[in-house]
Amino acid sequence: MTETINDSSIQDVSSFFIKPWQGNEIFGWSKSVMPQPLSLAEQIAGTVGEKILQGEYSPGQRIPEQLLSEAFHVSRGPVREALMLLATERLVIIEPRRGARVTQLSSEEVEEIFIIRASLVGLASRLFAQKAEKNMLGEFEKAARYLIKIAGEDTDPDTYVRWSYALSLYTAKYAGLPRLFEMINSTAREAYRYARMSLESKERRLESCDAWANIIELVKNRRLDEVEKASRAIVEKTGQAALLYLK
Repeated sequence: MTETINDSSIQDVSSFFIKPWQGNEIFGWSKSVMPQPLSLAEQIAGTVGEKILQGEYSPGQRIPEQLLSEAFHVSRGPVREALMLLATERLVIIEPRRGARVTQLSSEEVEEIFIIRASLVGLASRLFAQKAEKNMLGEFEKAARYLIKIAGEDTDPDTYVRWSYALSLYTAKYAGLPRLFEMINSTAREAYRYARMSLESKERRLESCDAWANIIELVKNRRLDEVEKASRAIVEKTGQAALLYLK
């Protein structure tokens, strides 16, 4: 069992090992997994991907290559490559003779994504609770308690979702199965827009935090079946709320 984390230890976020998720820094072609500098195409893809996550490009909107070429002061070659990278993460669809447009998922597709994520995140949480060393548990608890803290404040949903994603990423990274980590990675950016929708209200964020508070104790006490079930439930409820929002 880890030591109890006091309130003062969650004030200095800069000291946390866990950092809020940044879509163009952690996932996909990120610097954290690529030791070499990012290519021009990867830099463009990261910037455009972040704009999609933030809603600056709306679902179904076309993204003309020429406009991106002018905006980034580059030829169409790197832009075309960047759009292909975004297509691999299903943030855009590239249509023959029509170019790229932002992915617009159906309700059935959104439901499928969250069902898959729930299973993966649940398994990762179980393995993390089983294998994590004491210092890892302490870092997890600090970040989770910070998430609970900001849920009670007038925090925008983007901040909340990025910290929530960071916790899921952390448990996946230290679950001990690299392929599981990669699979959770691969659904993160695709699901993000819909997670943000579902956690738009403060009430929903507080509801989510009740579950996180329970998970803290389950992880600390290594109650594997329960932590897997509780972690799955968080993702499932996020997906259900997103579906209601879409309808």
